[in-house]
Amino acid sequence: HNASPDDRNSAGVSARSLATEKKYGELLTLMDEFDASGPVAFEDRPGTWLVFSEGNRKYYQNADTQESRWSVPTSCAWLRQSKQGIYVYYNFVTKQVIWTRPDSLCWKFIVNKNQERPMWFNYRTKHMQAEVPGELPGELVGELMDEGSTFWFNEASGDMAWEEPKEISWRKVVDERGGVFWFNQRTGLSQWDDPVDMAWREEFSQKEKKHYYWNEYTGEAAFGKPEPIAWTMKKEL
Repeated sequence: HNASPDDRNSAGVSARSLATEKKYGELLTLMDEFDASGPVAFEDRPGTWLVFSEGNRKYYQNADTQESRWSVPTSCAWLRQSKQGIYVYYNFVTKQVIWTRPDSLCWKFIVNKNQERPMWFNYRTKHMQAEVPGELPGELVGELMDEGSTFWFNEASGDMAWEEPKEISWRKVVDERGGVFWFNQRTGLSQWDDPVDMAWREEFSQKEKKHYYWNEYTGEAAFGKPEPIAWTMKKEL
């Protein structure tokens, strides 16, 4: 909750410097989680908070405990920004910046003819609710409602995914020195070399009189569209 194990008390001592003995094993485990993921590792699960208005002010209510508060919970403080076509996520409470979408923002607005009313579905945690999630900033609520029940479908394998598959999540980025590298918005990985999944090329076979695909890095060839590039976005469920 916006606290770091490296923060110091009035005596200038940090929690990390004190928790060095075996008896602090549980605390050390929490510190390892913090070092791996930062404050996001300790946020409330998506769907915990709902937002209400009182006059010109907003307040938050915990759906589990019914606790109400004026201050913004850390899981409700994420903002999305765009840089070079890549989304960056900033938490204005914890000041954490991450390059992959946090669980708190992984919602879909599901409109299904078999349901009495639309539902909000968090595809990371599999949580579903009717109320607008308190974690979503207003502009993202409108965007997701306009987007509706979109999902990714792989025409080669028949697989379905709610978020953009990692195979097609590569983006080119130019660094401050003008160098070009690849960044995967889904996994957070970056590399200088062109990704293998992006090396498929479509050609035409004069012999077979039809199009085929080949990978210029691996040398693989196929007449059907390869799975890594066979993803398309669908609208209806």
